[in-house]
Amino acid sequence: MLYMIEIRYTHEHRTGMLEYFWQHGTTHYEGKVTIQGAWVATQEHVAYALVKSSDDQEVEKACAPLREFGDVTIRQVTSSDEI
Repeated sequence: MLYMIEIRYTHEHRTGMLEYFWQHGTTHYEGKVTIQGAWVATQEHVAYALVKSSDDQEVEKACAPLREFGDVTIRQVTSSDEI
């Protein structure tokens, strides 16, 4: 399954959030969640990540560190039209 992650970060957390994505890149979290791509809109203070996993709870666990940067919304997507 695919999930779209939206991170609405605060200005003071921008650098930390960008470093987090830089460090993790397209790596996986214990083989259960894989980042397919990430996009950052620096002027809008929002970032998106498309991840793939077969387990909702693993997606929640993988997104937990992102919550320190701002509000995180996780939404399952079924086709590229929803992205």
